[in-house]
Amino acid sequence: IDLADSAGWQTLRDISANTNLLAKDSLHLCIALVSALNNQCDTFITEDGDLIKEANRYLKLKRLKQKLIVCTPKDFVKKFPPHY
Repeated sequence: IDLADSAGWQTLRDISANTNLLAKDSLHLCIALVSALNNQCDTFITEDGDLIKEANRYLKLKRLKQKLIVCTPKDFVKKFPPHY
């Protein structure tokens, strides 16, 4: 992901301005979201409950909830069980 383009930086600035996330978490969400918008990613998995809550609030605010799933590994496995 190239955040050097203006769209990437704008997304990062918007996340930082509209969430209560640490800079590192804003960057992680931005990379996942830009990837999702470019059809390169559809899930952001983390154990950080506060990040999940804030990321999902932001995605809902921006009407992007259908573009990116943000969840714990456990919730991911529940939603997408492995096929053996």
